[in-house]
Formats: sequence, C-alpha cells, structure tokens
Amino acid sequence: MKKRYLLLLALLFFPLLTSAFQPRIIDQAIVVKVENPSVAQLFYGELTGSSALYTIELKEKQELHIELLVPKIKDIDMDVSAYLFKMVDRKEEIINRLSGKKHTWTEYYEELTANEYWQGPELTQTLEAGDYMVRVYSDDNAGKYVFAVGQEYEFTPASIVRAVVTMPGLKEFFGKQLWEAYLNVLGLYVAGFFVGVYIILMIVLKILKFIKKLFTRKKDDESTKTKPVVKLKSIEKLDSRQEKKIENKN
Repeated sequence: MKKRYLLLLALLFFPLLTSAFQPRIIDQAIVVKVENPSVAQLFYGELTGSSALYTIELKEKQELHIELLVPKIKDIDMDVSAYLFKMVDRKEEIINRLSGKKHTWTEYYEELTANEYWQGPELTQTLEAGDYMVRVYSDDNAGKYVFAVGQEYEFTPASIVRAVVTMPGLKEFFGKQLWEAYLNVLGLYVAGFFVGVYIILMIVLKILKFIKKLFTRKKDDESTKTKPVVKLKSIEKLDSRQEKKIENKN
C-alpha cells in the first residue's frame, strides 16, 4: 500500500523530482546546518552586514557539490562568493574557493516555479569524511543569494509538502506578489493533486455507502426471515392452550 501511495505521488509530482526542487528559506540566519549534503537542495538567504556560514558533516568519503546563484531581480549584485574550509587548530584551512567576481554569470529559468536566476560559480570535489564549512559573502555583505548543495534527487512526501508550502515565501524572495505563488507548473500539479484526492474520496464514500446499503438490506432480510418463526411459535402456544381448555371442560 505504501509503495502504491509513493508511486501516485511520483506521477503527480514528477517535475519536483526531475528538478530536484527542495527549497529552504534561511530568514537571515548566520549559521546554517546542512542536513544530507548529497541531496540536492537550495538555501535562499540574504546577507545583512555579515557573511553566512553553512556547516556540512560528511560521514564518509564522498563528492560534495556546491553552487551559488542570485535571483534575477533589479539592481542585484552578482559578486556573491564563497569558500570551502575546515577548522584546523582553531584556524580556517581553506580547501577551495568560488569567486563570483571572476565568474561569468548566466541566466537560468526554472520552469517549475517560473523563477529566474543568475547562475554563478559551482564546485564538485571529493572530500574525506569530516566536518566542513562554507562561508558565503560579498564585498559589502549585502543582498540576496541562493546557495545550492548536492546533486542526488530525494523524493519523499515530506519534501513535496515542503516545496509546496515554501512557494509563497519564494515569490516574496523574488520580489513578486504572493498570489503568483502557484501561477506556474507547480500550481497546476498542486491543483491536479487535490482534484485527484477529491475524486478518490468520492469513490471511497460511494463504496462505503454501497457496502452500508448491502449490510442494511441483509439485516432486513434476516429480520423478515425470523418473524414467521415467531408467529408460528405463538400460534402453537395458542393451540395448546385452547386444547387444554377443551379438556378441562370435558
């Protein structure tokens, strides 16, 4: 039953799976812990006077993929940079850098949510198990940015719900109206999902109603079958009483 349920979700929300759209709105957090760094996910944040720090724990040797983007909005600065490091003797040991100032940013349109980005530098590197950090910054540490981690697709009901619920916040992040949140492909699939749930619910209710009707009919049939037996017994009792009266008179 669980497999069928997941298959239904997969068919309804296939674009979510193929685009690896798992958004996280940071709300100006300075330190963010990245869970499951191999899974593709997007962190939407804003620098407000200081850099942002992402902590990543690798439990085994593996590839780590990170990438920088910014929303395609008016007057956005494309100078967001980052560097990957780990702490050694309380000092930052830099492993690699992503320079937004040296990179040629390209336009990127996300069809599922109808959001537009400037796509910046990215890095894929094999690292040993351990605790790593990524510091995101810019020249003035001001402005919006998107930090992408991971490349593997994770498809769970929780990830789908998270993506759907986060959409209004993302539209606000891109400077758009909240009512535009579901005027996109994702909105069509959300509508389709609820229509499908409604149809399934109606079918289930009809089946339950039919079963109840059958049960009631069966119960009525059983009650009508037992009534003649009761009458016969009562008639037999009356006959025996009348016979006794006649014998007493004689």
